[in-house]
Order: sequence, then C-alpha cells, then structure tokens
Amino acid sequence: MSWLPIIICLAALALILGPVMLMQPTPAQRREAELRKEAASQGLRVHFQPIPEGSDFKSRTNHAVTYCLPWQHQADIKNQWLLVRKRFAHDLHFSGKWDWVQKPKVSMEPDVEEALRGMLQEIPDFVFAISSGPQGLCGFWNELGKVEHVQAMGQWLKASAPQLSVQ
Repeated sequence: MSWLPIIICLAALALILGPVMLMQPTPAQRREAELRKEAASQGLRVHFQPIPEGSDFKSRTNHAVTYCLPWQHQADIKNQWLLVRKRFAHDLHFSGKWDWVQKPKVSMEPDVEEALRGMLQEIPDFVFAISSGPQGLCGFWNELGKVEHVQAMGQWLKASAPQLSVQ
C-alpha cells in the first residue's frame, strides 16, 4: 500500500483547515465579547480611552476600557469631569481615595457634590476611574472580570446617573 496519496490528502486537509482554525477567537476574545454583549444588553456603550493621568492603573496599551451609560438629557453632555481612584486616602483628595483629574467647569451644586461623595462609597472595587462627558457617565476598568462585574457596574451607573444629571 502506498502512503503517498494518504499524505497528500492529509496535507490538503491541513491546508484547508489550518486558516479556518486560526480565525477562531481565543478564549480571552470570547470572554471580552461576552462582557460587551452583557454591557450592550444593559444599555451601556463600550469605548476605549487613554488612561487618565494621575491614575495608578497600568496597561500595556495605555488605553482603558470604559463602559458608558449615555446621558438622557443634552445638557448633561457638557457636564465634563473625571475622577480617579488613588492608592491611598488623603484629606486633599475630593473624597477618600478619589481625586479630580478634571474638575467640572461649572461648580456642582452642594447636594450633587454630596451625592457624588456617597456614590463613590458604593462604586465597585474594580473601577479605577469615572467620568462624565459626551459619551455619558462612564466607569473605567481593565475588563478582566466576569459578567457579574458588568452587571454591578451597570447597576451603579444607572443608580448614579439621575443624581448627577444637571436636569
């Protein structure tokens, strides 16, 4: 029996299946897709933004993943600010470990500022920065968590957005 036809058939099969197998997503890509699908089901949008200056978060790409809840009112789009979580609490910080990278251009009402301080106590631990801007109210994170992390961030954003709205 000649092995040559069998070897040629196996080589042809490898040439066909090889590229197809290389196009399959990796487990990490599947996990990210699952997280982003959950975010979309909660009405969140995924953006990639530069890591805020002053943040202790490190990344190979110098970009962070942000999950944003779009604002309901046009006036909120202009309400831009950015807070980052620091390694330690300090009296000079805005609230405990949270400090401004970009303060709001228009001063927050005292009750809104107090509400924000309270909300920062409830924010999930994996969120290292939050912002308000044209994309909406956003939480920055490394996207290394599970679907439950996306759900927790979505709940926090949905509970916080009405209290931080300018309306």
